[in-house]
Amino acid sequence: MNATPDLTTNPRGFAEWLAEASSQAPRHSIVIASKCPADIVTVGGAIAGYLNEFDDSEGGAWRAFDATDLRHLAGDPECRTLLLDSLPKDPGLPDPCSDLDRIIRRLGLLGGAVLEGQASLDAAAGLRNTFQICLCCTEHADPEHCHMWLNPQRFSRESLVAIIADSFLDWASRLDG
Repeated sequence: MNATPDLTTNPRGFAEWLAEASSQAPRHSIVIASKCPADIVTVGGAIAGYLNEFDDSEGGAWRAFDATDLRHLAGDPECRTLLLDSLPKDPGLPDPCSDLDRIIRRLGLLGGAVLEGQASLDAAAGLRNTFQICLCCTEHADPEHCHMWLNPQRFSRESLVAIIADSFLDWASRLDG
């Protein structure tokens, strides 16, 4: 299941997702980056699909955003306005920062987003409602900034997705409990 339609071909789907997500109480998001040659785009989309199937608390509203999606949102004036002007401000953001960083943080704060890439991990640093994962083929060099780090070479893609999603659900339930 591909949980993330291309934003350039389905902007209405994004607008509908954003309206639904912003009408709910703030939720949790996932940020996933890779320090090795792992295909996080297929992993991020699969995590969103897994959570849409198994996470009853979010009502099937998970969406993955890869680096291309995030750059598109930052580069499109209407999307920037929609995300940066209509959602609550992020008090934890230093000035000046890029629109890309601001958009990543807004999506992370909104919840229901799987944000992919190192830029997402860097921009989401300090967001308490984001579960942060790093895929590393060698020992992880920065463990205090991630909740989980995994060597993707030791897992099948399906196992990696299930481990990340199930660990996220456990983490979120402890925060909300």
